[in-house]
Amino acid sequence: MHEISIAQSLIDILNDNIKDIPVENNTRIVNINLKIGKLMAVVPESLEFCFEVLTKGTIMEGAKLNIENISIKAKCNNCGHEFIADDYLFVCVVCGKSDVEVISGQELQIDNFEIE
Repeated sequence: MHEISIAQSLIDILNDNIKDIPVENNTRIVNINLKIGKLMAVVPESLEFCFEVLTKGTIMEGAKLNIENISIKAKCNNCGHEFIADDYLFVCVVCGKSDVEVISGQELQIDNFEIE
């Protein structure tokens, strides 16, 4: 389960981003918007569980992870056709060649977060 290391990385990144913000006693992070590509093989429920466990007693406790799943998009290096490869079939649907480049689906990023 790599979700625990992803959750810890999210916490570290968020802590780095809020360190210069004046934090009051009742300040907390309430929403975290993530973009996660299908190739990252993240199980959203596992990530949410790990995040919940790791944020107990912090300003992130109770924050909602809003996950946008990014499809796998590929581009054929032979004919230039772009196609969705969510079935993990990396063969161009136009020319049948397997010389393709993945152009999306590997994302793992914090899009933004909301502080209350």
